[in-house]
This record gives sequence, structure tokens and C-alpha cells, in this order.
Amino acid sequence: MLPSPGVYRAFVDVVIDGRATTLGLDLFAAGEFAVDETWDSTTRVKTDGYEIERQVDRIDADESALLSFTVRRADGTIPDLDPYLGARGHLVALRRGDLAYLHVHPRAETQREGVVEFDVTFPTPGDYRVFLQTKPDSHLITAPFDVDIDQ
Repeated sequence: MLPSPGVYRAFVDVVIDGRATTLGLDLFAAGEFAVDETWDSTTRVKTDGYEIERQVDRIDADESALLSFTVRRADGTIPDLDPYLGARGHLVALRRGDLAYLHVHPRAETQREGVVEFDVTFPTPGDYRVFLQTKPDSHLITAPFDVDIDQ
């Protein structure tokens, strides 16, 4: 069951005979909904009682960049990040316009409390919506960020 009316895109990552494949499917939930067409590069998001801050400078297409996220509780304290699907977090990026998909796992060596880091290479310039999933205090959260990728 989808949470509310609208258009959704579902992705499935599979590995068959050592070859990674991503499948995408559009899902439609009936009912009235409004499309949010706003776009603004974001570095701070509040969700489910947490504030997540993205630290990064300029990101260029086709070059490796470090995306670092710090998670804080509403009172400013740093929570423990519990493993989610075997990692401290997961990052999915969708390119605006065609929904090109990128899925990235975090750096294994990041051990700072409340921090999850990703080495990521965006293939082309443009606007991407990046979804961070992490699990502070055993509570799974998803935080969306808009990211501008330069030439």
C-alpha cells in the first residue's frame, strides 16, 4: 500500500550471474495530489525528529566526490547509527527529468558517531534528488536533498 495518492517510481537492484541490473516500475496511487515542482539545492533537512546536514563543496559530473551527512536529534545530540541492510546508510539519487538512478553504499571506514559518508560519482551534470536512508536510535529515516551537479 502506498502512503498517499500520487505517482511513484519503484526500483529493484538484483545481481544475476555476477551482473548487476536495476529494474524500474512506475506505480500510481489513485486520488487527488499536487505535484511539487520546487527545486533548491539543500544542505539541511529535518525529518522524524532528526536534523540531517549534508557537508560537501562543489560536485562535478563524472568525478568522484565525498558526500558526508551528519545526523542529530532535535535537541542537537548525536545518535548512534544502527546498521540498515548491512550498512550505516544507503544513498539513492534520481536525476531530474528522466529519473536516471544511482544507488551508493557508504564508506565502511567512517566511524564518527552520527556520520555516514559516501564516495559517489554522478555521471552527468544536472539536478538530482538524493535520498539518504539511515537508522538513528533504531528508527529508519529517509531524508531528501536536492543537489546541483556541475559540468
